Amino acid sequence: MDSKKLGKKAIIKVSDKFFQDSEINKIALIAPNANLNIIKNYEVVEKSSVELPQTIKGICKCMNPKCITNSEPMQTKFDVISQCPPALRCFYCGKVTDQEHFVII
Repeated sequence: MDSKKLGKKAIIKVSDKFFQDSEINKIALIAPNANLNIIKNYEVVEKSSVELPQTIKGICKCMNPKCITNSEPMQTKFDVISQCPPALRCFYCGKVTDQEHFVII
């Protein structure tokens, strides 16, 4: 489909599904300009843009092989240092990861 703002846009339709915050955070990491439209009875009842929170937990893997999260059974934690394009800083080791290098877990 054509888009006046972005040139092209993609549409993904998911029926009977309401996204959890962690799922929306994953979408925001992959597609920071995404919009979510909730449709009921063939009408758009709500529109919202995805937005990353200030902290992300348990979604991405730290790219630093020496990070404690890669050797101990613990949840990863990142501070969001840039929304668009997304960039994350590991809470434990300080390694910065950009959108090109995210590994979703």
